[in-house]
Amino acid sequence: MLLRFINLGYEPHTLQLLGLPLRIIGQDAKLLRGYHGEDLSHSATSLTIAAGQTVDALVTASRLGIYPLYNRSYHKNTNAGLTFGGT
Repeated sequence: MLLRFINLGYEPHTLQLLGLPLRIIGQDAKLLRGYHGEDLSHSATSLTIAAGQTVDALVTASRLGIYPLYNRSYHKNTNAGLTFGGT
């Protein structure tokens, strides 16, 4: 499947789709191509997306299942640094 990651915030995020490798094929709505049209796509287990950036990735799952999307910056996985509630 094709996933488009969009960071509409002001902070960079490092994301993983747990259990699946990503094939990064595009950035900022453009295919990753070199000066002479060569393919610059690459495989990754995580991607870092800057503020205001988009990244396009292909994902192939060998079987049906649930694959969590995980932000590797742990403090961004909580509610304002709290382990309960939120503000």
